[in-house]
Amino acid sequence: MKHVIILTILLLIAFVGKTQTTTEKSVKQPSKFSDKLVWGGNFGLQFGTNTYVDLSPTVGYRFSERYVAGVGVIYNYYSSKYYTDRFQTHVYGGKIYNSFLVLENIFLHGEYELVSLESRYFDYGLKHPNETRFYSGSLMVGGGYRQYIGEHSYLSLMLLYNLNENINSIYQNPIIRVGVNF
Repeated sequence: MKHVIILTILLLIAFVGKTQTTTEKSVKQPSKFSDKLVWGGNFGLQFGTNTYVDLSPTVGYRFSERYVAGVGVIYNYYSSKYYTDRFQTHVYGGKIYNSFLVLENIFLHGEYELVSLESRYFDYGLKHPNETRFYSGSLMVGGGYRQYIGEHSYLSLMLLYNLNENINSIYQNPIIRVGVNF
């Protein structure tokens, strides 16, 4: 139920942001639906004692020159070697996000992620771990800077803060993200 309430609040914020930006005069807007879509996401790799793979594509809709809202799919693979034992897990879920351009290259960003993951708890160092799968939600807010690298693409650097950080969170504050959007 808590996740439904958070999702409703984010959608209301999106609606308020949309109504505030529809009256502004901006550069000529694309007229076709497909021209207003924004594609992007995260891709990350790390290999060694700890292996991490992140594939998290997103698609958004540009409601105005300053406001974009969208959804994304999250998939992470994590593997870590503890002495002679190896722990592997798959994290998957989804997210919704809002992004509002405040200045030419500075934007505010908010998103909510809900992921399914498993955790491994050790009972005082004994070798029989208890593995369980559970859901973890993260409400993240922050801002960032974007730098155009072409007519229709840009790099973004974000600094986010997880308002819902707890022992089961997959993110520790602060969260730094670098991405590419088209």
